[in-house]
Amino acid sequence: MRTIVYFWPVYFLPTFASATPADETFVSAVLDCKSLSSADERLACYDGVVDAYSVNSAEPAANPTESAAIDAETLFGMSQVAAQRALEASTGREQVDRVEATIVTLTAVAPNKVAVVLDNGQIWRQTTTSSLKLAEGDDIVIRRRSLGSHTLQKAGAARSMKVKRVE
Repeated sequence: MRTIVYFWPVYFLPTFASATPADETFVSAVLDCKSLSSADERLACYDGVVDAYSVNSAEPAANPTESAAIDAETLFGMSQVAAQRALEASTGREQVDRVEATIVTLTAVAPNKVAVVLDNGQIWRQTTTSSLKLAEGDDIVIRRRSLGSHTLQKAGAARSMKVKRVE
């Protein structure tokens, strides 16, 4: 039998003897995040703590659980989901999983495909063909689905169609 031994470089070992007050504040902030029950809230809290304690700075931001405003360079290279979570965490807004609205304008954009203008100003375009009958004045619900997709359905109806937000 062969035994494999791994040697960890010394710089990976924690140095507890040299803990500073900033380290203690960081650990305290992380433990505060750990107490949150919602996974999304906990992740946003962890992200805020990590953002507040940059590698170049030993001092925390004013409040480590609240992220500062995020600029475009910070978001560059992040996945769309990670960027959205970072923006939501920085603004303190909760994630919305559905929008309820009324159709103001209904326009045919291709055979068997429509675009809808909603009373909240959003414009959504159908991405797949569907036999869902829509009319101006219909109350609709748009739901977030997996992999960044969305579906639109009449309020109270069972059928839906895939849509993409244009504006």
